[in-house]
Amino acid sequence: MRALDLAGLLPEIVLRVNDEKNSPVFLTLTGRLPILYWNDDSLEQFLLQMIDQAVSKSLPEHPVRLALIRRERLEDVEALVQIHPASWTQLKIETQSADSLEPVARETFQTLGFRCEDEWPPERSGCRFIAYSRDHQPAPAILVWIQEHKATRRYIFLIPVLEPAGNFSAA
Repeated sequence: MRALDLAGLLPEIVLRVNDEKNSPVFLTLTGRLPILYWNDDSLEQFLLQMIDQAVSKSLPEHPVRLALIRRERLEDVEALVQIHPASWTQLKIETQSADSLEPVARETFQTLGFRCEDEWPPERSGCRFIAYSRDHQPAPAILVWIQEHKATRRYIFLIPVLEPAGNFSAA
């Protein structure tokens, strides 16, 4: 398992994609951010793709806002998906664009070997919650909360924080 420091990785990704595009990107890192343990580079690839697409699709006069936050408990989410990790890492991407990033997220997840495990509500609406898993994992690897209203797009990616031994409990 690889140790992944998102607090160090996200600024590198922002510099890479911001250098090539016109829309500014603002990144907020809050609190003591945990190290994530991941089997491969799929999380890095996913984040690079999503941030690149957010910047590419963003209306030029509006910045892309990213926030990386540690959450100790998310009781409602934990009850919904039936897992209880040590904590959560939350990445929020907010942008103004004419196009949704949801199709890009779904395609990228599929390409990287993730599957949609569940979706609430099941029908398409302006606000959805989607759980993605990998075949070798007993619980969702990434949860996505999508809020879209007119040109405002908010995507919140919730990643359960696992210790190297995978010390979260699946209920």
